[in-house]
Amino acid sequence: FLRPEAVKVLVTEGPKCVEELIELGTKFDKIEGKFKTTLEAAHQRPRILRARGDATGAEIEGSLSEKVINENNIKINENILVIDILIEHTTCFGLLALDGNTNEIIAYLARVTILASGGAGQLFSNTTNPDVATGDGIAMAYRGGAKVTDLEFIQFHPTALYHQGNPKFLISEAVRGEGAILKNINGEPFMYSYHPLVELAPRDIVARAITDQMKKTKSELLANRLAPCTPVEVHSPQAKRLVRLVCPQVSVFMPPIV
Repeated sequence: FLRPEAVKVLVTEGPKCVEELIELGTKFDKIEGKFKTTLEAAHQRPRILRARGDATGAEIEGSLSEKVINENNIKINENILVIDILIEHTTCFGLLALDGNTNEIIAYLARVTILASGGAGQLFSNTTNPDVATGDGIAMAYRGGAKVTDLEFIQFHPTALYHQGNPKFLISEAVRGEGAILKNINGEPFMYSYHPLVELAPRDIVARAITDQMKKTKSELLANRLAPCTPVEVHSPQAKRLVRLVCPQVSVFMPPIV
């Protein structure tokens, strides 16, 4: 479902935010001086900007971090674990935290508190989320009286590299946008049976299709194949590097995925 007010914010403020990132030094990929765009799930037109192939997040984080570090009015406290928010008469006035450097409990008082604590992927047995994605921020907000909504709408990214004994890591759907084909364990493409956009169907549909195929084939794995004509080295260097690091004996983009 769509919330019209949320869609309006996305389409009106989104381009401005991208422009701000560029002004802050984020270097998105270009071809002949123009920004390179690619397809992602449920998009009808290529409108996704990328940086260094599939290292977009790292590029954005780097430019934002540099900006924060160079601001004299921003203080960064590292190795601090927030335990709870401080509430009095339904008003938040700061945070209670454990200082990992001294093992002391510290109170941070503030007129305004913003929680930006990430997701809750570690609540599930299979996830590509980092170990710190445990939903603590949501839990603290809820204990403090904040209203939480739509907790049932957790989005699972459909594809990840699976190699026994190693952590799973996400295979970007931009790889499918560049031509990757999802196949079941028997090497058969299957997305045409589920949605007209095939590999670029909405994520929830792709995830359900993968689950359905694993049940039908009684296998926990799929085979991911990238069209031979796609310049993998250019478009997805990060994924290629991780595949080689985790399972060097596997041809790039031909490992099992879950």
